[in-house]
Amino acid sequence: MKRIIVALIFALAAIVPARAQEADSLGRCRDEQFRVSQLIAPAILVGSGAVITWSDYLEKNVNLQVRDFVLSHNLPTTWVDNVTACVPAAAHLGLNWLGVACVHSGKERIATLVTASAIQFGVVQGLKHALDVMRPDGTNDHSFPSNHTSSAFMGAELVRIEYGPWWGLGAYSVATATALIRVYNNRHWVGDVLAGAGIGILSAQAAYWLLPLERKLFGWNAECLPGHGTNIFDQEPTMVFVPYAGPGSAGMAFSLTF
Repeated sequence: MKRIIVALIFALAAIVPARAQEADSLGRCRDEQFRVSQLIAPAILVGSGAVITWSDYLEKNVNLQVRDFVLSHNLPTTWVDNVTACVPAAAHLGLNWLGVACVHSGKERIATLVTASAIQFGVVQGLKHALDVMRPDGTNDHSFPSNHTSSAFMGAELVRIEYGPWWGLGAYSVATATALIRVYNNRHWVGDVLAGAGIGILSAQAAYWLLPLERKLFGWNAECLPGHGTNIFDQEPTMVFVPYAGPGSAGMAFSLTF
C-alpha cells in the first residue's frame, strides 16, 4: 500500500517539451499558446484526488490507510512544508537574477506569478469552503484540496516554463516533497495533495495564457528571450512520469529523452 501511495503522489504525466521561444503573429511566446495536451497532467491529478476522496472503497484503502500508517508511527511533525511550499515560486523570480537564462523579462515573471497565485488561491479556497472535507487531524473541514501542495506545484510549473526541464525537475522535486510532508504531518489526505498539485500546475499554465492580455493592458511589448532554449541541455527534452500498480507491486517509471 505504501508503494501505491508514493506512486500516486508522483503521478505527473506528460510534462511538455521545452524549446527556444519565438513570438507568433499575435505576439505570444510558445508557452503562452493554449494546447489541449497541457490539460492532461492537471486532469489526471485532480481527477485522481477527487475519486480517492469520494469513492468509499478508495477512501478506505488509500486515504484512511495512509492516515492510520502515519499515526501508527507516532512521528514528530515538521514546519518545513511551510518553507518548501514557497521555494519554487521564489525560484521562478530569483533564478534569472542569479544568472540563469529564462524566457520572459522580470516584469513578466512577476505578472505571471501574481496571476497564477490569484487563480490558484481563488480556486483552492473556493473548493475548500464549498466541499467541507474534514482534515485527517480533525482540526477543520477545509482539507480538500491542499493549498501548500497547490502553491508548490504552481511554482514548479512556472520554473519549468521559464528555465526548462532541468530546473523544472528540481522544482518539481521540492513540490513533491511538500506534498509528502503535508501527508506526513497528518494535515492532508492523499486525495487532497493530488488535487492540489493539479490545480497548481493548471494555474501556472493559465497565467501564461493570460500574459498576452496583460501586455495589451499595460502596453508592454512581447519579450520572448532566447532563454533556456540556448542551453545544450534543453534541446527538445521530454519528461514523463508514469505510475503503475499491479497485484502485490506498485511503483513509478520515469523517462527523460533529449
